Amino acid sequence: MSSFYASLRHTIYVPFSIFRKNSLLFFGMALFLYGIMNFSNGKYCDGNSADYYSCTNTAVYYYYAPLSLVACILGSFFVAIWKLKREEN
Repeated sequence: MSSFYASLRHTIYVPFSIFRKNSLLFFGMALFLYGIMNFSNGKYCDGNSADYYSCTNTAVYYYYAPLSLVACILGSFFVAIWKLKREEN
């Protein structure tokens, strides 16, 4: 019975230790993916109801909310910090 609990503890402990060790990566990717998936093509650009072809001067800020852009940028920084921290060790 003791080996069952040891095995169960090991099965639970290993994924959480991996998550804790790479928490910057997971948090950064979550922010980045939130920002990427928050695409909205219903915005207006150049006075027309927007679809991709009606915009003559397309830019990222027509399709993404400011919070989504901030989430992408912060997520990218967290992933970069994780990578630099891994290379340092």
